[in-house]
Amino acid sequence: MLSLGMRGSMLGSRPSDHKNLSPRQSQILSLMAEGFSDKEIARKIGVSYPTVRTHIDRIFRGYGLRNRTEAVAVWLSDLRLIG
Repeated sequence: MLSLGMRGSMLGSRPSDHKNLSPRQSQILSLMAEGFSDKEIARKIGVSYPTVRTHIDRIFRGYGLRNRTEAVAVWLSDLRLIG
């Protein structure tokens, strides 16, 4: 699982919270980073569009993110820190 713990220091909105993404959330973020739309992601992973939106909304709320660009930027930054 991938931690978005650095989000607070990178975005300056709150301290590191060490929450973890579920495997599905990580998969969705990966596809978002590749440029897939929410509907394309739903088709690709075999779930409904509302399910994808629910995962994305939970990522946004759980980590204090405002949009998909911010979510992908933080996720990619964390990948670089891990790798």
